[in-house]
Amino acid sequence: MPIYRNLAAQNQGKAADYVTADAAWVDGAHTTIGYFRMEARGHSNPHYHHDEQFLYLLKGGLRIAVEGEILEAAPGDLVQFRPGEVHEIMALDEPVELLLTRSPARPSLEVLAVTPEGDKAKSLLRPE
Repeated sequence: MPIYRNLAAQNQGKAADYVTADAAWVDGAHTTIGYFRMEARGHSNPHYHHDEQFLYLLKGGLRIAVEGEILEAAPGDLVQFRPGEVHEIMALDEPVELLLTRSPARPSLEVLAVTPEGDKAKSLLRPE
């Protein structure tokens, strides 16, 4: 049974091209978990995944858009993104730390995010 000590210190760099966050990933047989650190006002672009994700907020606050609905999450909140749900996140006025799981597991370097087409590709959190 491995113990991954101080995952937060295992920063592997930018989480993905569609998000302004750094991450450290661990891949299990069935689930991937990532520790994310995002600066204040950091964000992701609208996207979706073919896998299921859970986000557990440790520090800071998030504004979240999921399928056109805008919500806010605080430390201790657990957010679920179902496969195919278009979503985006934005840190509020302080840095954010969160844990994110993906199931089924995926290789750390392979990003399985899809950019939606049409109006769903437009940010609801950062209108232009």
